Amino acid sequence: GAGTFLACGLVLRGRGRQAWAAMALMVAGTTAWTLATGGSLLVVGAYNGGHALTLALWSLTAMWSDRAYRAIGFQQRRLQSLRAQRRAEEETERVLMEARASVARRALPVLREIASGVIDEGIRTRARLLEAELRDEIRAPFFTGTSIVTSAQAARRRGTEVILLDDSGDNTTIDDRTRANAVNYVTKLLDLTQSNRVVIRLNPPRRPTLLTVVTDDTRYRLDRQGELIAESAGGRVN
Repeated sequence: GAGTFLACGLVLRGRGRQAWAAMALMVAGTTAWTLATGGSLLVVGAYNGGHALTLALWSLTAMWSDRAYRAIGFQQRRLQSLRAQRRAEEETERVLMEARASVARRALPVLREIASGVIDEGIRTRARLLEAELRDEIRAPFFTGTSIVTSAQAARRRGTEVILLDDSGDNTTIDDRTRANAVNYVTKLLDLTQSNRVVIRLNPPRRPTLLTVVTDDTRYRLDRQGELIAESAGGRVN
């Protein structure tokens, strides 16, 4: 009985092979004792049958419990995954709704004026600036929500063609300090530029430079800390 109790403990510990090895040793010991004393082999079955049956039932119970535990764990992980997916979908839907509402809030006044049939140079200018602003949000998300947007709009009103490009892919690796340096530099440049065309490009992650600014006669480059490292012509923007 004590041996069977220990074997059941091994089963609970997930050591089923060792438990049955212990049962086999007990059967072998009982068999040796029976043969040594001249007893019948039926005594072996009588002594060990109940213990073997107990261990078998215990092993089956442990196996079914382990399967149930694994199934419950799988269902819990699946439920957590579905909940996470649902939260991601809800967040995506919320962002899209906010984006649509933002576009509608800015575009509807211009569209209403166009629909009224009175199209003058002022409406054309507003439509062109709105189109450039929406295009920037799509292809240059790094600059969205920064002072660069306002400065770019002001430069466009002065007649400068401003092109913003974000080729960084995933710009989450850019820390706040670097981002602030780059935004501050580009904002000052846009506020002061008198060029006809300015192209501002956030470079891919593998490039040695973070950002490149090209004007009619000057090319500026910012390093990975957002600091000016070179300019091919013209003066520095302080």
